[in-house]
Amino acid sequence: ELGTGRAQASAVFDCAKEVKKLEPKYGFLPIIADGGIKIPDLAEIQKPGDITKALALGAQTAMMGSLLAGLDESPGEKEFDYEKNRMVKKYRGMGSLEAMERRSAVRYAVDKTKIRIAEGIVTKVPYRGSGYDFIPKLIIGLKQSLQKQGFKNIKELQEEADIRPI
Repeated sequence: ELGTGRAQASAVFDCAKEVKKLEPKYGFLPIIADGGIKIPDLAEIQKPGDITKALALGAQTAMMGSLLAGLDESPGEKEFDYEKNRMVKKYRGMGSLEAMERRSAVRYAVDKTKIRIAEGIVTKVPYRGSGYDFIPKLIIGLKQSLQKQGFKNIKELQEEADIRPI
């Protein structure tokens, strides 16, 4: 970490408050929760709590790089992790040194002659199979989360969720 920025939840919440003030002048301005979206892998149950929280705090969508990296449709080869006794795929965040060496150096304003500092990670993520099977599970999990909280849709969640600072 570079020691910049702030917690994702408060960043989304504060940005959403400011965007509401700007929308009369500029129109719709989407908020994207950037990173940190995880779901537990216990018994392959998909519980998209982080997605629900990001939406409740005002995001219209969430980046899910490491979450989706384990899908067949994502780049990388699957392999067996003997320590964890399961199939995994390599995940290379766009801000990682490995990604910078390959393609994303221009995006992060570095070139081959300068020192590079990683802003992303390289790790292994659980293999999740096909996106055609996985994405609907995320959607169903989100719908169940809304239902359990008494909301009919995301708009209702964003307007009526009880957000309390801790």
